Amino acid sequence: MPRPKERIPIVLKHIDWAHFINYIGSDSLVEDVTLNLKVITDYWNINYDQRLVQVLVNLDIITTDSYIKYHLEETDYLIENGFVKPEKILLWGTYGKDGKQPLKYIPLDDMDSGHIEAVLKTQKNNTFKPLMESILRKRKLKNVNFLSAWRKGDLIEIKGERFRLTSDGYEKKPGKIYCDTDKGVSLPYLKIMKKAKLIETGAGAKNKKY
Repeated sequence: MPRPKERIPIVLKHIDWAHFINYIGSDSLVEDVTLNLKVITDYWNINYDQRLVQVLVNLDIITTDSYIKYHLEETDYLIENGFVKPEKILLWGTYGKDGKQPLKYIPLDDMDSGHIEAVLKTQKNNTFKPLMESILRKRKLKNVNFLSAWRKGDLIEIKGERFRLTSDGYEKKPGKIYCDTDKGVSLPYLKIMKKAKLIETGAGAKNKKY
């Protein structure tokens, strides 16, 4: 299966040419690359299954004597050297929501949550499973923090019992957000959002309604 063409603009956006040229052990100058970016881009978009080093060598823009570096996967290079997060450059093929569109590859981070959940349900052994699960957990935590104003130090009341929150929301179990309390129990964040009354904020401001 050929490498997806959609990775090319992502690679070119994030790559540090000085670091890359030094990494592959080439004596070429950065200017040898930067002055030929249009030529590189045009050639690569046609020959998109080639690795970046192969593109540069085939265009006589750089040289390398390393067989290993000649076969270097540029996506691995960018991830391992911290230039881009895996979910921003690793791609998933999709035929659209109706399944009838031309095949298109998109970064995992651009997949909507419903799509990721469907993939995890139907393709349980896919290579990206841990990363997809991580993306979903981060989104759920972000959504909870956005929707709720509960914070460490707040005094709340649920069904007549009062609790002082001793932590902000955190992921205690995969996809499950909790808050610790002064009673020694952890309360599910969603339960607090739905059933709790704010009695006093952590800063000492009292809720006049109660």
